[in-house]
Amino acid sequence: MRQYNFFHSLFLCFGSSNFYIDAKENRKGTGFLNLFGVVIFINLICYFIISGFISDLNKPEKAKEIKDHIAYFLDKDGLFDAKEQINRGFDILHQFPEITIENNTILSPDKMPVDIIDPQTNTMLMKIDTSIDLATLQDTEFLSYLTRSRLIAKGKKENEQVFYIENFDEKDEQIINGYLYYLSKLPKLSIKDNLASIDKESPYIIYNQNKRNRPDIVFDMSDDANPNSIIYKDAYVIVTKTHIYFPQNEHINQKSESTNEDNDNIIEIKNINNENMLKIIDIFMPEFTKIMKEQILPSLLLFGTVFYFGMALIVSLATSLIGVIICRFLHYKIDYDEILRLSSFAVLPFIIVYPIFLILSFTHKELIFLPPNVLFIMCLGYISMAILANRNNTTTANTQ
Repeated sequence: MRQYNFFHSLFLCFGSSNFYIDAKENRKGTGFLNLFGVVIFINLICYFIISGFISDLNKPEKAKEIKDHIAYFLDKDGLFDAKEQINRGFDILHQFPEITIENNTILSPDKMPVDIIDPQTNTMLMKIDTSIDLATLQDTEFLSYLTRSRLIAKGKKENEQVFYIENFDEKDEQIINGYLYYLSKLPKLSIKDNLASIDKESPYIIYNQNKRNRPDIVFDMSDDANPNSIIYKDAYVIVTKTHIYFPQNEHINQKSESTNEDNDNIIEIKNINNENMLKIIDIFMPEFTKIMKEQILPSLLLFGTVFYFGMALIVSLATSLIGVIICRFLHYKIDYDEILRLSSFAVLPFIIVYPIFLILSFTHKELIFLPPNVLFIMCLGYISMAILANRNNTTTANTQ
């Protein structure tokens, strides 16, 4: 008769011999079902941990901590120049063709192929060719390849990682198309002698994709540019020769009008530096956290559960094969389906500890990251313990 339930398995798997004896004797056909339940349970915990961390990003002290980390990496070599990187970024973005996703297919009216190259390092960033489906990065210097149906990227050791457009649902397409719309409309902006300029006739206005009469981003390089103009009142960003304005940014503009402090909604071009660049974090963090919590995290929960369960099955199968070797070494006769059942419970400590520790190692810098192979050794230890517990139980029963 079964002694332990699902919730017992969450903590008894870490060291109870009786639990593993019960698993072998009384849990036929439920090992992988229990494993799936634990995967769902752990993914829900991770979801709430990440969701809480993302909510904390809107807190001033957490935002400051993030900016301090970024500032450190920007300044540690003394080689980062904010104005130069702005020019570099727009040089790269300006190379992208007009792209949309429709019915799981990438479409573009522009002539193909298009090569995206970093002008500063001459690195081949991406090749885009929406006229073909299949492609490979082998024997090329490009880091990624975008075709009509997939994005191919170079992974570790030159292995190719493929992301299929057909996996995007309608909501994903709308979000991506929104970003692609603004990307295709951006002019080439450059800063020289502390003055901004664009390669388009001024004023150049990027209107809202859905509300064509509402300006979202304005580039006005005229000498008499007026960011307070009634026609710009709904814009999120206004760029002039000398300033960048964020008129809709109420999140950080909470200072009293009587103070002499700088307005966080205005960045003067000549004063652009690493510190001012980090104001972008304050400006866009609320929108970022909203998108993460409402759109990205729910999808990650679904796909993360499926992926993690698949990984759990692979680890369980590998552990069961090691279990067969251990049984032979101990001269303990046991059916393979029983070893497989034991392995589905022996991997639970790994399944429980790894994702939580992985997340906490990012949110708490004092924790040391443990690689998967170290935790896999844990599985081998628990399958050994499970087999020994059952062998000793069988020996005790036979002597009685």
